[in-house]
Amino acid sequence: MLKKPARYDNCVLLAEHAEPDTYKEAIASKESSEWLAAMKEEMDSLEANNTWELVNLPQDRKAIWSRWVYKIKKNADGTVQRFKAHLVAKGYSPKVGVDFNETFSPVVQWDTIRTVLSVAAYKKLKLVQFDVKTAFLYGDLQYDIYMHQPQGFEDGTGQVCKLLKSIYGLKQAPRVWNERFKSFAMKCGLKQSNSDPCLFLNDEKSIYLIVYVDDGIIASVDEQAVKQFLEKLKSDFSVVIGVANYFLGMQIECLEDGDIFVHQEGYCRKVLKHFEMSECNSVSTPVEKGTITTDHLEFLPATVPYREAIGILMFLAIVSRPDISYAVGVLSQVLDKPQQVHWSMIKRIMRYLKGTEKCGILFQCNEDNTLQCFTDSDYAGDPLSRRSTSGMIFMTYGGAVSWRSQRQSCIALSTTEAEFIAASQAAKEAIWLGNLLSELRCVSTIPDLHMDNQSAIRLVKNPEFHSRTKHVDMRYKFIREQCQTKQLDVAYCSSEMQAADIFTKPLVKDRF
Repeated sequence: MLKKPARYDNCVLLAEHAEPDTYKEAIASKESSEWLAAMKEEMDSLEANNTWELVNLPQDRKAIWSRWVYKIKKNADGTVQRFKAHLVAKGYSPKVGVDFNETFSPVVQWDTIRTVLSVAAYKKLKLVQFDVKTAFLYGDLQYDIYMHQPQGFEDGTGQVCKLLKSIYGLKQAPRVWNERFKSFAMKCGLKQSNSDPCLFLNDEKSIYLIVYVDDGIIASVDEQAVKQFLEKLKSDFSVVIGVANYFLGMQIECLEDGDIFVHQEGYCRKVLKHFEMSECNSVSTPVEKGTITTDHLEFLPATVPYREAIGILMFLAIVSRPDISYAVGVLSQVLDKPQQVHWSMIKRIMRYLKGTEKCGILFQCNEDNTLQCFTDSDYAGDPLSRRSTSGMIFMTYGGAVSWRSQRQSCIALSTTEAEFIAASQAAKEAIWLGNLLSELRCVSTIPDLHMDNQSAIRLVKNPEFHSRTKHVDMRYKFIREQCQTKQLDVAYCSSEMQAADIFTKPLVKDRF
């Protein structure tokens, strides 16, 4: 019996409408008319874009196969926006050096998305969202690729499609589309960011453009400039344009006073419904202090969707819920052999989400123009490896734009050393964020890294305690160099004011 590979266990489709896996399922479903219309729309786009020509297959070449992939695109409230069908090449068939060469393509970072939204709130910029339809069809191929005719649309001649343009599923498709859009953006007067290759800027008109494959958001105070850009976009591509309220699973609310609130309330409700916990009792913290242990011997059966739950919660922790990052990070370390206690901890996180569905991140237009950085560490918190956990959070205009909760790669021999390692890791992110904000014409002062350990601060500023720290890896002394060159500074804050504390250990309700 065939089973789904374990690496896909953390993938889940939270949908009320069934999305068919095959062409036969699509035409046999109750939404067959919608799926047929979606496939017809896709074929019309392929034809209009001159994607292929029908030819006889050369004797020395093999044709790859294709399949239909179906997707229901939804609005922020969960209602159906439209049915989508993509013709996808079976990407495992092409051979490197024959059908393709380079394949890497960047995507925008979540830290960049949140930072741009924070700046949009501060500057009261207008947000517009767009979706490029059949985006991968606009890329030009450098190799000859032959493909069998699409299922359901064969003409009976036995000829094959010689691809003239890229299509979904080809290994090089994301790369050629990215190059195509980059060329278009620069032709429109935008320059590519040095901090994130999927961020484009126009300083004179204060236009900021972020792109994630075929989805994008434009932020600008100049409505006329945005209108002109969208007209050019529509002339080169087939696009759907609308209000920026739901982007990559993140809900965006532009409030009347100019503030911007991002959250995932709808996604949280789907998660609770999927795991049959919609009516559960809520709790005040995502993890109970003192419950993290691996001493139990009761392992979970394979039927328990542990990996799936971790994948779902990880998405929340990455996008808009830094408050569950520590708990999810700890539980993700036991994916191979989770125990019953770990499943109970996952259910506690969901009970916490039940009471905090509407929580998110608020970026305020009247906040100070500063980048606030906090870093912290526990000491030997992992009961097996005795490695410490670094925590960091970066806030601008009242809201968090970046955060981390991660186990350190080496064993610290003291609390000072653990804090020093955490600060060195945070320094890299602080400098990157500072450079990004400078590109966005914000935050001119060097960032302060707030720590609650005086010894670690002295170690950063001065090469003290040589006999006790000479074994520390040189890469962690990066922060000392950055302080000496005035790229950043470190400052003391009390433990009560340490915002990064939630990323290093379980906290009681009053501290959380």
